[in-house]
Amino acid sequence: MICNLTETEFKKKVSNFLIDRKKGIINCGSSLFALISTKGEISFAVRVVSNQKDTRIVIGHYPKLSMAEARKKASQIKKEHKLNRVNTEHPNEYPKFRDYFKNNWFPDKKSKCKEGSTWPTNINTLFTKTIVPSGLADCKLNEINAALVCRLMKEVNQTPGNKHNATSVIIMVMQKAVLEGVIPFNPISNLLTGSESPFPRPKAKGYKFISPDEMNTKFLTPLTTTKPLNRCFYLLLTLTGFRFGECRNLKWDYCDTTKKIITIPSDAIGANKTQTDYYKPMTTQIYALLNKIKAIQNNVGDYVFNSNSSNKPICEASFRELQIPL
Repeated sequence: MICNLTETEFKKKVSNFLIDRKKGIINCGSSLFALISTKGEISFAVRVVSNQKDTRIVIGHYPKLSMAEARKKASQIKKEHKLNRVNTEHPNEYPKFRDYFKNNWFPDKKSKCKEGSTWPTNINTLFTKTIVPSGLADCKLNEINAALVCRLMKEVNQTPGNKHNATSVIIMVMQKAVLEGVIPFNPISNLLTGSESPFPRPKAKGYKFISPDEMNTKFLTPLTTTKPLNRCFYLLLTLTGFRFGECRNLKWDYCDTTKKIITIPSDAIGANKTQTDYYKPMTTQIYALLNKIKAIQNNVGDYVFNSNSSNKPICEASFRELQIPL
């Protein structure tokens, strides 16, 4: 154990560093340190344990702050930090997962979503078995661990992808609690890392090859029996190669009929994540299809596939209802 340095001993050690013009750290005892830079600047810092990690908090500069004053200030900071840890670690002070999710994490997440995002607005739906296991809702944050999450997730009758995404949400909620000082550490932070993860991200499967004849019998023929607007939607997907979300959120402003080009902005809803605009040539077939869509739309708004009741894109479910077995 390091004994507390006296003022004389401290000045002697400092002079040695200044003569050699080296930066270094002097342990003054009782978790008080002096940090010396190559320019000869001396700062006092106190060592505290935060989130199971050693942290140094700078409390002042020498000689403006004397050794005695620095020691007194360090002692006060340690007491306050210890009190905060006691309050945080008291079991009765831990919020339930549902309450913390609803009042802290969810509003922050929602505020960062793009306008028009389909992120669920009903808190309770996030605790169904499709997203976050409902058994987790009444658990206090200090009760959540890897074994509990694994057990609950294994009881969920969902795809590996949904289980991976739900686990990711739980980890993010716990990590926010750590950053806000609600819990000292995140016991499930590594649940999705490494090859041994119980809920790995599913590997993407390649698309099936389809011959021209199969395209006609399995795709184009079923389209003849569906709604005209749905038919246009899937034909536009085929002709452009757009993602589902890109096509549904396509705006007329993106379609330049003069230059015969479609521009998808990097910040468009449903667009790719490359952070750059990208372009699609407007072929004769696409141009004719866009004119047909405009002709059959009851409400011509900002979107190519505009809702009849508002200036928003048609809901996703109305297009998803068409099941084409490819």
